[in-house]
Amino acid sequence: MSFKGKMRQGRYALLTAAVLACLGAPHAYAAEDVSGGGDKSKVSTEDIHVEVDFDKEMLKEAPETKTIISRADLDRKGARTLSDALAAEQDIQMGTDNMGRKTVGIRGAEPRHTLILVDGRRLAGGLSKYYGATDEVNRIGLDDIDHIEIIRGSGTVRYGADAIGGVINIITKVSHRQGVRLTTEGSWIDAGGSQYNHSIGYSTGDLGNGTYMDFSYGWSKTAPFLYDNDGTSMQYYGKRNPMSARVEFNIGKDETLTLSADRQTEDLQKDTTLGRFTRGRVIDMAALEDAWRNNLSIDWKKQTNRADYRVRLYQTEHNSDVTYRVFGRGIPYHHFYFDFFNRIDNVLEASVGVMAHDKHYVTVGADYHDEYGEGTRISVPGQTARQETRYYSFPNPDDPSDPNKRSYTGNIYNTSLNYYSAYIMDDWQVGKKLLIIPALRYTNHSHFGVNVSPSIGATYKARNNVRIKTNIGTSFATGGIAELYHDWEMYEPSLNPKPPIRNGWLFEGNPELKPEKALNMDISVEKDFDKKTSAKLTLFRNDYKDYMQIMYNGEKQSKNLYGRTYYDPQVRYPSVYGYYDYDTLVSMIESAPNWQYIEDNIIDETSMVSNVPATDDVYTYRNISKARTQGIEAEVTHQVSRDFNIKAGYTYLDAYDRQTGKRLEGRGRHMLNLTMTYSDPKNGWRATFWGDYTRNYLDIRDRIITGRLMDANGNTITETPHYTFTNPETGEVYHLFPNETDANTHVKGGIQHDFTREKLAREKNYGLWNLMIEKDYHHFLTFYAGITNLFNQYDPYLGMGGRIYRLGMRMMF
Repeated sequence: MSFKGKMRQGRYALLTAAVLACLGAPHAYAAEDVSGGGDKSKVSTEDIHVEVDFDKEMLKEAPETKTIISRADLDRKGARTLSDALAAEQDIQMGTDNMGRKTVGIRGAEPRHTLILVDGRRLAGGLSKYYGATDEVNRIGLDDIDHIEIIRGSGTVRYGADAIGGVINIITKVSHRQGVRLTTEGSWIDAGGSQYNHSIGYSTGDLGNGTYMDFSYGWSKTAPFLYDNDGTSMQYYGKRNPMSARVEFNIGKDETLTLSADRQTEDLQKDTTLGRFTRGRVIDMAALEDAWRNNLSIDWKKQTNRADYRVRLYQTEHNSDVTYRVFGRGIPYHHFYFDFFNRIDNVLEASVGVMAHDKHYVTVGADYHDEYGEGTRISVPGQTARQETRYYSFPNPDDPSDPNKRSYTGNIYNTSLNYYSAYIMDDWQVGKKLLIIPALRYTNHSHFGVNVSPSIGATYKARNNVRIKTNIGTSFATGGIAELYHDWEMYEPSLNPKPPIRNGWLFEGNPELKPEKALNMDISVEKDFDKKTSAKLTLFRNDYKDYMQIMYNGEKQSKNLYGRTYYDPQVRYPSVYGYYDYDTLVSMIESAPNWQYIEDNIIDETSMVSNVPATDDVYTYRNISKARTQGIEAEVTHQVSRDFNIKAGYTYLDAYDRQTGKRLEGRGRHMLNLTMTYSDPKNGWRATFWGDYTRNYLDIRDRIITGRLMDANGNTITETPHYTFTNPETGEVYHLFPNETDANTHVKGGIQHDFTREKLAREKNYGLWNLMIEKDYHHFLTFYAGITNLFNQYDPYLGMGGRIYRLGMRMMF
């Protein structure tokens, strides 16, 4: 008898329910529909829904705060990406990073503190962890997904580092039913542009002896969502092609071996306007990304009447190659360079769960991770870089047969990080009303050393319909390769030869970083009022130590524009070859009869500021602060009628720096989420209205300039006194300084530095609401139509580009 069979034994029922809820469906059900007899061709989607509904019931037993998004839930939203699926889920904050890529955080945690997994596997992303799994919510498609699990609160003991805020685990399943799956969708953006997302899949059914295979292929195109009219795109846009193949072998009684391979290619572009000149002349930059990711996995599972065994080996590799093409419109300017990275993770995991006693189910596991990375965005001390030179050409208007050529040489460094860990968990059914789960994880990291993470959770059934849950534990997060060894000019300085000028941004790593650590606590009360209504109230707190932040670290000459200089003809000082000193020149200007006199007799006695080098503001990563995120989550679900359901949630979030008392940015204080579903199974109609509303959101990217000038320590800067005069004919303002040093300081101070201009995060209130309507025309054919961003919210800093109309079809046969 398999472990799941114990569900039928009374003494194991309570404990087994809790274990299934904690382990998740794919572990418990891997061999379920192949062990029984009968006609397997009659398996329907209803079987899947029953299993997921069973999972949702099991959540009542587990202490952790967990949500399951079923396949049916995904279809009701017409969800094609993870971003679609997470919309209107409680206490999930979506945002964008400085490159316009989507990020996701849970319970006010940073995006880097949220783990995004597929079947419990980590996916190789970029070399940087600071902004989390950037753009995974747009990259991961959902056509082969069975359901999604969202864990709010620390998942470190079970999943390891970086799960301080929570975990999003995407669960796939090899279909045991023969058939073809086809989904096609087109969408149109109200502001202009179109998109598509298509996929096709085939499942073989039983090929004999319990062998099943599953294949899928998809192709999609996203639009740029332009910033107003300047041609800058909000995000990387273009084509993605995901493909996968999986095979499941039943090699014994309740024993399976699953092989899976998937690949995704990306051909993307991002457009940025770098500089504007007179007479409509512009310098633009096009970032052209050619990327791919491969995932390979071998997964063995076996269930007996006393234990569950699992061994998994997987590799995930991500390669990105970006060519930057800087060119002028109306200006003969061309510049090329490239960024490249490759990351390979190899992981070995093993676990065994044993029914040690009729009240104890003990899980012991261990894993080893090896992360290798190389690229142009890092510089490893003591290592000689591998150089790669690329050549670029562009049209020569004077001689089309002889195109112009440019070259760029990139320095490529490589390094690796590795760690091993072991954990133990005990699901202890103390009595009929009390379940306690103590757990401990030990991690030994090659760079960040040893971390021990204990936790304990409990569920107490005060009544049959009332449950009290609590969790307390520690967690940690480590920096990535980029945070340790970054050497990346994210943005170049201005290409304008004279003001307005801004500095570039250069990120440098910090090999002395320490792991971020947190103490996580929550307590919940859940009540089922009847079969139609339930409610949940949760209080949570996360206290952070050695919180990692990006800090200003001075400036240096531009990495990619080294040697470029600026001048300013309106900032002047007494010429070393002139006859007059500063005071005399001021007196002459004040007594001048007209502007022509100043031009003829005074300007030539001064020199303009020139040879100001193009520089980068340098930023690095430091553990400098303590932080706290705490709040309240409330959720109510109610079945209004047989066909109409409502789920509503509210979150109050208080997130602040414990040293300065300032609020943490990139978060809202109040968040409301709402989902309403209508289903008419008799006539095949379904409708879903969902969305969320956020108040008091501090936008980390949209800043308000106060006019106050500050130094790197936040002290107000007082400018050197000087004389100002204006050309009455043009309105141009001139600044005369006593000497060259003061004049140069003024020009450099006028360059836009993030550290010298006080910029406060703009506080915003916004809502994003969506509507989807479905119609079944046959048991195998469904058409759907919907609107994303129903009320046409536009905010480029939040990645919202206005209303999107969607039309699609799903077919299974």
